[in-house]
Amino acid sequence: MALNQGLHDEAEAVLDEGWTLARELDDVGLTGSPLLTLAAAVSDRDEAREEALYAELLIFVEDNGEERFPRAFINLAEFALRRGEYAKAEQYSRKSLLLLREEGD
Repeated sequence: MALNQGLHDEAEAVLDEGWTLARELDDVGLTGSPLLTLAAAVSDRDEAREEALYAELLIFVEDNGEERFPRAFINLAEFALRRGEYAKAEQYSRKSLLLLREEGD
């Protein structure tokens, strides 16, 4: 909600805290969502942090079952596209599409 209201600093702080707590609880399901949202939240403000978060997200998703996080690949594709990495963007888009089809979306 804070992001929708333009409260980027507040949203980032809450997402950081949620991500930290989820990691401390070692809850895979809870960890992916704040990490994904945090990376998207900083995209307009801190490209270096966004890149680091997406790198961590990719490792997290690969380590914890890609099929559980198909939407992560959509964000990774958008990030690659903004950077002009078209082959990576296509790869991530195809991966997301495959996973979403497998889950019936």
